[in-house]
Amino acid sequence: MSSNRNSRGGGRYSRKSTDGVWRSRTFTYPQVNRTNERLAVRLRRVRIVSLGLGAFFGIFTICSIAVTSHMERFRIADVHIAGQVALAAESIRSVAETRLNDEGLHVFALDSILFFPGKQMSNDVLAQFPRVKSVATEMDSFSDRSIVVTVVERVPFASWCREDMCFVMDEQGFVFATSTVEEMTRGEIFRGGLFRNPIGQYFLPSYFQNVVAVANGVERLGLDIVTIEVANENEYHLTLKNDTVLIVHFVDDPQTITENLRAALSTDALLHKLDSVTYIDLRFGGRVYYKYKN
Repeated sequence: MSSNRNSRGGGRYSRKSTDGVWRSRTFTYPQVNRTNERLAVRLRRVRIVSLGLGAFFGIFTICSIAVTSHMERFRIADVHIAGQVALAAESIRSVAETRLNDEGLHVFALDSILFFPGKQMSNDVLAQFPRVKSVATEMDSFSDRSIVVTVVERVPFASWCREDMCFVMDEQGFVFATSTVEEMTRGEIFRGGLFRNPIGQYFLPSYFQNVVAVANGVERLGLDIVTIEVANENEYHLTLKNDTVLIVHFVDDPQTITENLRAALSTDALLHKLDSVTYIDLRFGGRVYYKYKN
């Protein structure tokens, strides 16, 4: 076999076939498109330059904004507190300003009216004051360079007590403060089910609403509840004013419990005889068990 190449990237070659005859054929090599290659190089250069300019202007913009945020004319001059009832405004303001006065190294000034850390300030207040249910921090006046921290306090709903002290819960069973005479709550007292220092804990988070519903149903029957106490992980006891104890499962339906109790109290065995009963056991569906006092 022999071949000849030409300057255009091709040529001819001769080859002897099986029948003994030499035959010539032409061939070509793939040609490189020089124009496309030069265009690709230019595009790469343009992209590199564009990225460089973009990075430069981005850094320049960030630096300009950072410098502006540290200027005195944009520094927060006052923090207003709104919505507080039991808490002191100065205490809330002190916690909020602590975040603004953080002396750590920050690109943007934390005490700038433009970039103040509202979410972090709100979280700080929530963490410091269990009585606070929600916090909103926003600009109050740009011209006065002031912001406002608006708090919503928890409303006292019921009392949880141990031997030596009582605490206040909200309608969700969240314990948020020690009890005071001024804070009116429900008549009955809740006991058990919490650690010794209950502030910041939820009382019966899975069953609190059911327990309250049962208590409301019992009171609608004309019975006065003195205490509601967690007996164990499955049941609780409602002690009435006459010392009769109602035994109830956490998982039972409040309406069913109330109806079963109503039906039991209307029987000859319990009608007008409740003062003589030690306990009424409502844990067995439609069957109600009771025991008379000795």
